[in-house]
Amino acid sequence: MMKQAMGLCAALLVCTAGAATARESKQAKSVSQKDRTELEALAQKYQRAFNQADADALAKLYTADGSRMDAMGDVARGPAAIRSQFQQNFQDMLRGAQVNLTVTDILPIDDRAAMIDCRFQVTGAQQAHANGPGRAVVIARREGNEWKLVSTRAFMTPPMQQGVGGAGTNDMGGARDEEPREPLRQPPDMNQPRGTMPEPPSSPQQRQ
Repeated sequence: MMKQAMGLCAALLVCTAGAATARESKQAKSVSQKDRTELEALAQKYQRAFNQADADALAKLYTADGSRMDAMGDVARGPAAIRSQFQQNFQDMLRGAQVNLTVTDILPIDDRAAMIDCRFQVTGAQQAHANGPGRAVVIARREGNEWKLVSTRAFMTPPMQQGVGGAGTNDMGGARDEEPREPLRQPPDMNQPRGTMPEPPSSPQQRQ
């Protein structure tokens, strides 16, 4: 009976270790080189269509349930709404804009989905606040033989301004005021007899 119990415990330990190893292997799994190449090509398609201000081509890159949040925080859901949002952006804040998109990381979600981290730089937009660096978080899903966008979220990341001498700038863009400094105190007179208080310095009127 004891031998049977020990054998059962050993079998359970082996199964548990095997399950843990399989789980760790699955967690450590990375996207294949084929998927990585196709996902980077998807990012290039997005960049090319964006730089041509082609709202129709951009909308076709999304799934039927896809969504897009632009850098202003407005969200569009579904290809029709996404197309309309791009059209509005290209007529307004992104008129004349060009984007340089770089894929920085790709993480697998499952065999058919992946998360893509991107860095981008917008230039040429007529509205100055639309220009600058940013980050994007993208979810892509394989549908048939091609990858499509499920979700794109863009965030502008303007560089921090630095004032003269490293003082920095305030929220209004001006230099921060320096805190008032205390006046230097006069050191005590070591020749003053003990037990007496030093006389205060004379005022400018008394010196006159």
